[in-house]
Amino acid sequence: MIVVVGLVHLFQSIVFYSLYRINNSAGGLRFWLAWSLLEVAGFTLMFLREVPGLFEIVVILQNGSIIGGIVCLYLGVVEFIEGKITYKIALTGFITFLLLLSSFLFIHDDKNIRGIIINITLSTFSLLVAFKLFRMDINYLRNSPRILGATFVIHALIFIYRSVDMVFDPSVAEFFNPHIWNVIPAFDAFAVSLVWTFGFFLMVNKRLIHEKELNREYFESVFYGSPDAVVITNVGEGRFIDCNTAFTNTFGFTRDEVIGKTTTEIGLWVDLDSRKQLIESVLTQNNISNFEAEFRRDNGEIRNCLISTTIIKRDANNVMLSVMKDITQLKQTEEEVKRSEEKYRLLTETTPDFVLLHDLDLRILYINTSALNILGYSLEELSGAKLSAFIPGKYFSDLQTRKGQRLAGDFGILQYNIEVIKKDGTTLPVEVRSAPVIRDGVPVSFVIVARDITEQLKQLEELREAKETAEEMNRMKSHFLSNMSHELRTPFVGILGYAQILSETVTDSDALSMIGSIVESSKRLTDTLDKILSLSRLEFSEVNMSPERIGVNNIIRDVLATHTSGAEKKDLALVFEPLPGSPLIFSDRKILTSILDKLVSNAVKYSEKGSVTVTAEVIDSGDGKGKLLVAVRDEGIGIEPDVQDVIWLPFRQASEGRGRSFEGTGLGLSITRRFVELLGGEISLISKPGAGSVFSFVIPVELPGDTDKLIA
Repeated sequence: MIVVVGLVHLFQSIVFYSLYRINNSAGGLRFWLAWSLLEVAGFTLMFLREVPGLFEIVVILQNGSIIGGIVCLYLGVVEFIEGKITYKIALTGFITFLLLLSSFLFIHDDKNIRGIIINITLSTFSLLVAFKLFRMDINYLRNSPRILGATFVIHALIFIYRSVDMVFDPSVAEFFNPHIWNVIPAFDAFAVSLVWTFGFFLMVNKRLIHEKELNREYFESVFYGSPDAVVITNVGEGRFIDCNTAFTNTFGFTRDEVIGKTTTEIGLWVDLDSRKQLIESVLTQNNISNFEAEFRRDNGEIRNCLISTTIIKRDANNVMLSVMKDITQLKQTEEEVKRSEEKYRLLTETTPDFVLLHDLDLRILYINTSALNILGYSLEELSGAKLSAFIPGKYFSDLQTRKGQRLAGDFGILQYNIEVIKKDGTTLPVEVRSAPVIRDGVPVSFVIVARDITEQLKQLEELREAKETAEEMNRMKSHFLSNMSHELRTPFVGILGYAQILSETVTDSDALSMIGSIVESSKRLTDTLDKILSLSRLEFSEVNMSPERIGVNNIIRDVLATHTSGAEKKDLALVFEPLPGSPLIFSDRKILTSILDKLVSNAVKYSEKGSVTVTAEVIDSGDGKGKLLVAVRDEGIGIEPDVQDVIWLPFRQASEGRGRSFEGTGLGLSITRRFVELLGGEISLISKPGAGSVFSFVIPVELPGDTDKLIA
């Protein structure tokens, strides 16, 4: 029986070796081959147990081979199912078995326990194999794994029962004793080996068939789904066996028109010498790639294609598989690129600017004729030379810095000025614009376009001198206005004073009228001189700020009080709702008063009805900082949109010329705007003709702490 079992495993070895040679990549075969060989070795070694002096070695080798075989069988099943192997369980079980077997052989010799250890190990790995097989979920393998799994369960149960029987009948441990539980395992080994061999062979065969079917489906999907034209022809005469949809779409033939015919019969090749060259190359080299040729569509149109051909085996015959990529559009594009390159070459050669291309090592790749003429060099002298041939060394640090910017991803146009050295040793200032040539997201070279800026620099110098002259004239004007304001203001103070005294003593009505005119004219001229003096101080930055504690409510009420008389004469209402809590701020009282006074004065001046409303708000930004927001709203004449920007300019008004409706120098709003900006704020206007205006300004202010909060 043992000889028969050994021969069965030898037969297994031959079967698995044959399968392994056919397809050594199939999962599990190498381990199942090892299982069969180890089982043959194990059963063969049984006959050496009685040789004097070899018993212990034979016991280890024989049982190690048998257990090693079942371990390999388990590993083969795992690899077949999962496609990968984990050796942890297998090695742990095998090493544990060897240690226990050796322990009860050399330390405590007990044949019965050794038999139990062998049976338990065999049954354990058989159950592991059965577990893997039962869990296998592969569509094309349905019943085979379950039948094999059942045989492994039966195999395991036999050895489990044999282990139990050994506990009560130690004679079972001697495998050569004529006992029923020695015969059954031998018969089991014989029977299940045949079942396993057939079952594994069936599963491997089904897998190979399935993989072949997948490969066929994959080939067909690639063949018919390829965007390029693909054809299968016989070797030599080029008779069509099959073609894909892309071929019929590209060349206009139907499938029925080409199948069974040769490429020459349908007139596909434009040049038959090209076809002959292709066939010779394929027959010599077995394949050829990207052979460029012209092909003819069914309507006679010529298409440029790259054809790649290889010889493959199909249904026991060699055929040619050809892939034809239509590059007609690409060829047209290449021609367009060539024409474009010629156009840009002509552009760079005819431009008066300096055009140069250099690589990352600052070596010149191209330089145009204008650059050669400017520098005085010949093309031979500068071709392949470095930029150091005509750029002074003091600029190379900046060149390296810009190169680093480019390599770091800055691909924008850079503009800078440098000097170049001509062949005669003189220098020339140029304005440079540089840009990288990008390939695959990386700069590979740089284009430089430079222009002679000698005349430009000369003009800039002249403009600078003219600007300095104009600024000097402006300073002289401001000094003149400042001096004249002082000189004219002093006598007018006297005139105004004497006129006011006369108005109190003279009783004649005509004289009083003239004296009133003198007073009003003096006040108007004095106000004009004050504004000119303020403007002059602002231009020379001679206005000093003196921040102090200011009550917002108080300063607005004081300004409104000065205009109460003028508003009452025009029956205008001055409206202001005091802020709750009477907030305090730190700012320049004089400048803030001047701003408020001018805005309220204008609102009263340009309003004939309704009211003038002042609103204010203090916003606490935290950390002792805040903002003051003030708006002065009137219901006056309003300002046309096209002159709303003009009113902020010195000596300009919305109404200008001899026919203007209102008096004024046009300095008030200009000075007010500069005062607001001096405080770090902004002023704005919203106005509509006939509907009034709103002048608003916001300035940053400091807010007093809790200990400084006083009612003001």
